[in-house]
Amino acid sequence: MGADAFASDLNPVPVLLNKVVLEYIPKYGQHLADEVRKWGSQIQDEVEAELAKYYPPSGDGDVPLAYLWARTVISEAPSGDSVPVELPLLRSMWLAKASSQDRALRWKRDSSGNVTTEVADVSYADGTKLKVRRPLLEIFAPTKSAEVEAGTVARGSATCPITGYTTPVSTRRAAPRTVCCCRKKTKAKAPSASAKRRQR
Repeated sequence: MGADAFASDLNPVPVLLNKVVLEYIPKYGQHLADEVRKWGSQIQDEVEAELAKYYPPSGDGDVPLAYLWARTVISEAPSGDSVPVELPLLRSMWLAKASSQDRALRWKRDSSGNVTTEVADVSYADGTKLKVRRPLLEIFAPTKSAEVEAGTVARGSATCPITGYTTPVSTRRAAPRTVCCCRKKTKAKAPSASAKRRQR
């Protein structure tokens, strides 16, 4: 109609979107799109290079996408083993429920069906250092709900997947805690041109 239009917002995001749509695109056109792609790609390369040490590839070339973490406690199960079990506190083993993309955690087991573990040296918030056995987890795609085991925590008590022993809630809340992680992986991709230049 020929009238001047004014728009504002307390949120800077819609303000920027309005300026891009109403001012920058009509003024700069394709040049703006090219610049956004160029600087976006450069920022992505810089961030990937800086964070790469936190996402090391595995032996088969898989690169972690994310880390899934859980608090842990030491299992009180009586055992002749001098290395105690560090138990991750998981309310559920489900990660995602979608029609064709169900994902869940399960314990890694050996050929005899026993949960496998790894030995690790851990430091707790109170300064305690301990050598522990950690049960290993893996991500899988269940075909039915029955394939997904129960979590380790129920009504505050924690059940060890190795021994089946349940640590009561009173003891669990008093125990020192740390964090354990498992990695969600994807296949490695070829480094970008700018990353290759930096490697030289």
